[in-house]
Amino acid sequence: MQFLLLSKHIKVYAKHKNKIQIMELEQVNSGYTKSAKKYDNLLSFWFGKILRIEKYRKQAVEWLELKEGDTVLDIGCGTGVNFPLIEEKIGSNGNIIGVDYTQAMLKEAEGKIRRNNWNNITLIQGDAIQVNELVNSKVDAIISTYCFSILYDIESALLNALSDRKSVV
Repeated sequence: MQFLLLSKHIKVYAKHKNKIQIMELEQVNSGYTKSAKKYDNLLSFWFGKILRIEKYRKQAVEWLELKEGDTVLDIGCGTGVNFPLIEEKIGSNGNIIGVDYTQAMLKEAEGKIRRNNWNNITLIQGDAIQVNELVNSKVDAIISTYCFSILYDIESALLNALSDRKSVV
């Protein structure tokens, strides 16, 4: 089994008036709901142009060593930024299962799916900590880019995600 955790943070921290505060799940949900419509542009600007770390998303998909027809679970799929990279590897015979907590992010992902005529993607609204309760089908690989850094219980999320899975990035 391959395993690589790209994120080193366990909880979301916000700096407010020079104090570090742990953000509650609903605060995180509210933030992503507000930014959903502009999320892809923000991501492209900050991760692509300023921080120059967007290349790691592509590398993560490469590390999964996906094959035509594989099924991939994308935890914290958001607006579906990983979908084109995964689709390129698994083709129309493969499947993507996207799980995200924020309904507004999933709505943006639905638009992306429609615009690209992808018929092999299932979106599930739910908490990544409960991924095994949300996804019952076998998956060949799991990807989670930048999601584990905002989970309130990273240990449970990892244990649930790794249960009966082939590879995780």
